[in-house]
Amino acid sequence: MECLCLMHEAKPYGHLLLNGKPVEDGAVARMTGVSVDEVSALMAELRQAGAFSVTRDGVIFSRRMTKDHARASKGRKAVQKRWAQVDENTEKSSAPNRVPDRDPITQKPETRNQKDNTSSLRSEVCPEPDRSAPASPPSPTAIELPATKDEVVRITQADVAEWSEAFPAVDVRQQLASMRAWLNANPKNRKTSTGMKRFVVSWLSREQDRGGTRQQSRSPPPSRKPPSSFTRKHSPKSSTGPSKEPTEMTTALTTLSTLQQQITATAERLRPCGDDGVAKALKTLQTAGLALASTIAPGDAQTVYAYALSGLSHEALTIACKKLIRGEYNIDGKAFIPVPAEFASIVRSEQRLISEEHARLKDTVASIQLARPEKGTANDPEARARVRTIIEEFRGWHKGQKENEARGGTPAMPPSPEQLAMWEKDHGLA
Repeated sequence: MECLCLMHEAKPYGHLLLNGKPVEDGAVARMTGVSVDEVSALMAELRQAGAFSVTRDGVIFSRRMTKDHARASKGRKAVQKRWAQVDENTEKSSAPNRVPDRDPITQKPETRNQKDNTSSLRSEVCPEPDRSAPASPPSPTAIELPATKDEVVRITQADVAEWSEAFPAVDVRQQLASMRAWLNANPKNRKTSTGMKRFVVSWLSREQDRGGTRQQSRSPPPSRKPPSSFTRKHSPKSSTGPSKEPTEMTTALTTLSTLQQQITATAERLRPCGDDGVAKALKTLQTAGLALASTIAPGDAQTVYAYALSGLSHEALTIACKKLIRGEYNIDGKAFIPVPAEFASIVRSEQRLISEEHARLKDTVASIQLARPEKGTANDPEARARVRTIIEEFRGWHKGQKENEARGGTPAMPPSPEQLAMWEKDHGLA
């Protein structure tokens, strides 16, 4: 894109020139922010594909751009010639060779609508210039950036507002200050006054792709409290009223339910990628500008990569593609898609992290299940709650019998030995 912009502004049009001189690979590397070797490799690939041509002096030019410019120049000359003929004919017809002996015959509009349409058509064809609207005052200067030839480019407040809207994740004013410091520290790499705004837009675009510089305020994650219906269903019932604190049983069940959901989610992330997933990943990488290795034929790429990535996680493949596009892997040739063996190794390393998380969750569930008390024992919260309920029922029954005897009622039958033994056992559990 930087090269096309230079070719658009160069003279002659469509030639890769900077200040009238051919642009070397080192200059292209400094403008695009990549290494010289990578620029040389890309230029060689474009030359091999026939994307551009070279003059006898060694200047790169675009055949399409030069043809379009020649066609546009030819059309412009033809239009100018045609308008010159129209002006000449108009001038000749406007000077009559004799004096008219009568007034010209004019046709009056038959209706009011025809008259209004005629006046509106005249105003549309030849509108009068609006001289009443005052010129808008110039926007105040936000910052000045040093350019080549000791020139200074003025960045206005309107420019800052426009770029802030186009790059919402970037602090435009702070980045402009960084640009000025960089240009002052690198005078040899300063831009021309005409290309300064293109340099600013490229800088801000890269910052936007990296995630921006503004601190996004994030709301705290919602607390994962169990629903009230779940607590009421699993909390022990008591005659003295509901418990104010969650029991150990409720907390353990809630934790197990959350962990089971996370285990299911990680198992879904470990789902293998199919041939369609591999094809989509290759298409995404090529769309982002990454090219296939020269040792792999384009027609066999999908088959070879599908064989190498067979059985690997779809989520791991997606994560690897995102990091390759962002250039987060420390590998050689970041402009190319890794060969199948290297690509499979990268995806396998990402899948290993998901598998470790899955195993950790399963171990946590197993440890919680081992720590839970067995049902029916003295440490079981459900058994303890049931015993308390039975004891409260017995106390209520015993109090009722005492009150009945005090009123002169008939005493009830005493409890059987089996009931006494059961109450004593339950009292011991309590």
